[in-house]
Amino acid sequence: MLLWIETSQAASSRTYTLYHDISGNGSFTKRSTVTLATRGKEVLETSIENLAAILEPDWINSLVDKRAFYTLKLIDDSQDSAVAITSVPACSLRRAHFREALEIMVDSTGTLMSMGYMPIVSPLAPVDCFSMSPLTSDETTLEFKSRISLERPLQAIPVPLVFPSQKPPPGTL
Repeated sequence: MLLWIETSQAASSRTYTLYHDISGNGSFTKRSTVTLATRGKEVLETSIENLAAILEPDWINSLVDKRAFYTLKLIDDSQDSAVAITSVPACSLRRAHFREALEIMVDSTGTLMSMGYMPIVSPLAPVDCFSMSPLTSDETTLEFKSRISLERPLQAIPVPLVFPSQKPPPGTL
C-alpha cells in the first residue's frame, strides 16, 4: 500500500504602508500600499498600489522652490515599530517625471529592515530644476510610475572549520 501525503503551505501576504511628506515640514500623508506575497520562504509577488495616483503640481513646485527634500516613510502594518525613512532632493523627483525605484530590505521573517529610494532620472533630463518651467495643471496628469524590488537575506554556504594538521611556525604564538 502506497500512501501519498501532500503538504502544502498556504500563501500569506504582508502589507506595508508608504507615506510621503509633500509639504516639506514633516507631516506625512498616505501614498501607497506595498504587498508582499510569500509561501514559506519563497517570495511569490511584490506589488505596489499608488493611492496618490493623480497629483497636483503645486506641492512639487513648492518643494523645488524651497530646495527641500521629498521624504518617504514605510511602515510595516503588522509591526508599527518597524519603520524606514528615506529622502531625496525634490528636484530629482521632478527631473525624473515621477519615475522611481523603491527597494525594500526585509529579514527572513518579512520584518522591515530598511528601504532604498531612487528617482529614475533620464540622462537627457535638464541638469537642474531651475532651467525647467514650473509644472501646471494644464499639463498631462502627474502620477507616480513605481518599480519595486525586494531584498531578502540568503543563507551562505557553510564553511567547515578545518584545523591545520601541523603546528604554526615558531614565534607566531
